[in-house]
Amino acid sequence: MNAVILMWNPEISSFKKEDFLNGMKDFDHFRLNWSIWEYEKVQQYDRFFMVRVGGQNTGIVMSGLIVSEPYKGKDWSGKGREVYYVDLRPSVMVDPDSGLLMTSAELSAQIPGFDWTGGHSGRVLSEEDSVKLMNLWELHQDEYLDGFKNQHLAQRNDNDFDAAYKLYSMKAFLKDYAFEVHTSADEGYDYLDDVSYCITLRNADGEELFIDLESEFTLSYGGWHTHYLASNSAFESLKEDILAILTNKFGAVTLSVDGKWMGSSTTTEPITQKEQAIEIVLEVLGDTKEFLRKVHRKGVEVSCKFWDSELDSTTTLAPGEVPLPTQSWVQIDLRPHSVFAYYVEGSMVMNKSLLYYSRKDKALHYKYEAGISYLDERKDMERTVPISDEDAKALERVFRLMVYAVQAYKGEPGAVLDGSEYVVISGRRRVRFVGPLDEPPYGYVNSFGDRLLEIMENWNPSEFAKLMKQVPDYFHDLSL
Repeated sequence: MNAVILMWNPEISSFKKEDFLNGMKDFDHFRLNWSIWEYEKVQQYDRFFMVRVGGQNTGIVMSGLIVSEPYKGKDWSGKGREVYYVDLRPSVMVDPDSGLLMTSAELSAQIPGFDWTGGHSGRVLSEEDSVKLMNLWELHQDEYLDGFKNQHLAQRNDNDFDAAYKLYSMKAFLKDYAFEVHTSADEGYDYLDDVSYCITLRNADGEELFIDLESEFTLSYGGWHTHYLASNSAFESLKEDILAILTNKFGAVTLSVDGKWMGSSTTTEPITQKEQAIEIVLEVLGDTKEFLRKVHRKGVEVSCKFWDSELDSTTTLAPGEVPLPTQSWVQIDLRPHSVFAYYVEGSMVMNKSLLYYSRKDKALHYKYEAGISYLDERKDMERTVPISDEDAKALERVFRLMVYAVQAYKGEPGAVLDGSEYVVISGRRRVRFVGPLDEPPYGYVNSFGDRLLEIMENWNPSEFAKLMKQVPDYFHDLSL
């Protein structure tokens, strides 16, 4: 990929400073063409850099993508010369008098083999200097240019020209491997836009690895895929993951039920035991109860693919082999100074809430652990709230209803119904329910319990009193 240097002297060019500033104002729709000296070396999707020359404030004022092949046109100067042009799509425009330019002096110091002060417009840098300039320009943008805050800058919130640059970098990274580059013009790749690319590699058995370079980066192999932001650090992570696949540092794992895709992940070692397959299933599905119940009821196929197909495996887990996780429990203990409690692990985000009443201090205790998910910004917290004996009795009645509802509807402990497993542990003045609480009669448990947790998190005595009065409504159709 070439870096094409366009020279602009607003004092003699037909493209005046006023035209430049108007282009910044209408940046989203602004396009232009420019004459090219070394037109035989220039290709569509090369990257261009426009350097202001002559007078003061010289340096890079514009960069972007060449979006056409060179074509012959009328001489802009009126001298009747044979002139070739290309169409330009700017990605960055910097006010020439803003003081934010990457200056000609800096360019001359970093890339001394090129004349940055003038000469023909449309010359092509060497491959080595092209890469160096692109890296310098990215660093300059990171340090000085902020398109969302700076009035002297127009900048696209996309990665079109970066995709072309990343293609160049990725081709260099993969130089020791056989690969193909695809564009939107190729059959089966019409999902790409005009300035995006897909690189494919095949292993010895024809299994394909796909690398999509678009407004974000995507890596796909063996039914697994992952996405990366269009940033330098993410691009480096993408290359690390590609190398890990090509050197069998990790393989792709796909889960399917009845031939339908259920989820995917990666593994650092071949799957040779059922215990490994079960661990992968639990890791992929997390606490998504609907999926876990489905694989528990129907079984699941775990397919593992490495670049070296001799490491591949397919493990079939029969119905019941994937365990259901414990997600909620209710406990009542009638011994002196004991507690009754409600515990929930939050769906998907792995939060944990524990609510219990202690007869010793006659108070409700609430503990919350925020878990590890970025989806939940709340912090760990604890709260203790004294409540009246009357409210304590009402709460204990609710907790009893929770437990006995399960017993009444489900029958014997350890039974399995609709793929949902529960356990009731009975002992001396102690009863406990363990299992998923998401369907009737469990819906009443969750509805009441979740409201109680909300009140405890942002303690509101009046809301608590109101909830206590609503206890019969939550369990109105339980004939207990």
